[in-house]
This record gives sequence, structure tokens and C-alpha cells, in this order.
Amino acid sequence: MRIRRLKEKGVIKGFYVDISPEAIGLNVVAFIMIKADPKRYEQILKKIASFKSIFEVFDITGEYYSILKVRVKSREELAKILDEIGNMEGVTSTYTMFVLRTIKEAKTIDFD
Repeated sequence: MRIRRLKEKGVIKGFYVDISPEAIGLNVVAFIMIKADPKRYEQILKKIASFKSIFEVFDITGEYYSILKVRVKSREELAKILDEIGNMEGVTSTYTMFVLRTIKEAKTIDFD
């Protein structure tokens, strides 16, 4: 009953299997920041959000408009994604940060 109520209230959004990306070969992690033409920004985000290798898309404040979390199998695959994003009409620039190691990556919320 309690879980059903929490789902109805939108507190619980769903149930997921926690798969190790490294175990399935997604060893390359990067963050890509994007600058874009404001008139095309919404359609750019929609297209980017559909990319299988892009796991998170955030609309942010500051010098860049958006930050993306990417997981791929190789640097070559990352380069292809960067080329595809960079060639999108309306994308004016990108800045990429390659993750050397993950110190903390929380997947749950601690209520204590």
C-alpha cells in the first residue's frame, strides 16, 4: 500500500536494474558542454536526448547551455558523437571533459 501511494504521489518514479556500465564495455565516460543558437536549442536537446550513448542531459546556467553525460566503449566512439553534435545545425561550440576515474556516483537518495 505504501509503495503504491508513493508511486501515485510521484515520489517513486520506477524500479530499475543497476547494471554496471563497465561490465558491458562502456568504459569511456565523458561530459560534453554545449553552446547553441537559442532559436534552435530546444530541437538540439530533443535530438541529443535520443542518442543511445548519452545517459544524462542537463539544461544549465553559465557560459554553456547544456551538459551531457556520455558512456561509450571507445575514444573513437566518443569522437563520432562529438562530430555528430558539432555538426548539428545551431550548435556553436562544445567543450569535452574526459573522466579519468569515478570517485562517487550516487544512484539512490539517502533519507537519513
